[in-house]
Amino acid sequence: MKNTFAERDDLLMVIRRVFLQLGISEKEEVELRTIMTRDLLTVMEKMFNPKLDGYMPLHQEVDLWLTVKIEEKTEEDVLPIIKARKEVIDYMHLALTELAGGKKNPLILKGYTFDLTYINLITRNTIITHVEAQLGFIKMLAGLKNETPDETLARLKQDSSK
Repeated sequence: MKNTFAERDDLLMVIRRVFLQLGISEKEEVELRTIMTRDLLTVMEKMFNPKLDGYMPLHQEVDLWLTVKIEEKTEEDVLPIIKARKEVIDYMHLALTELAGGKKNPLILKGYTFDLTYINLITRNTIITHVEAQLGFIKMLAGLKNETPDETLARLKQDSSK
């Protein structure tokens, strides 16, 4: 992460534009293909579309279903939320395939806005919020170029104790 993303907000913004289907230039496409190694794609998948695997450290096992807020809601109220989350998971899978150099994501983010139903609005907003949160997390983890990994960890630990 540090080698790829330290002080590279421009690269994070390119990735954002891929996820949000806002278009990238040919030059950005070439750079993206250069940096997207198999290892980096594996990390991106774990961040953007995590799946339970049983090998994560304790208290770190999560997937996108786990964060669905269903407490104190009726089954009728939860059904659209569940449908929206399924769309988010499908969208993330297809966006990651595109990021890896595969075919374009056939699920169109703007389509969720044009056909503004309750489910589509939840889907759209969750996708955008999730992408922004994960890119912010990547930026935080990457830190600064001149920081050693130990210095980055120390800074993050200090920031989290505030």
